Amino acid sequence: MRDRDKISILTQEVESLKSIGKKYIALQEEQHTLKAQYIEAQKTLEEVGATLSENKLQLAELLEKEAHASTEDTPNWTSDKDAVACAACTKEFNITRRKVRVYTDQYYSFN
Repeated sequence: MRDRDKISILTQEVESLKSIGKKYIALQEEQHTLKAQYIEAQKTLEEVGATLSENKLQLAELLEKEAHASTEDTPNWTSDKDAVACAACTKEFNITRRKVRVYTDQYYSFN
């Protein structure tokens, strides 16, 4: 092989290596960008997970409060025999002062 042919081949190889080097640098930059996006996505996912956990706890608390409220709303009626006096004025019931049951689960007199 002649020197000119060798120089031509070497020149082509150098150009090829330059092209490969540029592609390598571009790939490194792309990898850096993708890594930054990955880190940001991980942070966002952690924040969403934390928010979800907080919301689950709040939902559980609300459901518990609702369960308590529904049991508290159920009237616990005083028996007729136990109601001997008006809950408002504490006067005893008699023939003229009659018992009237109201929604507050107490007996009242309207006299």
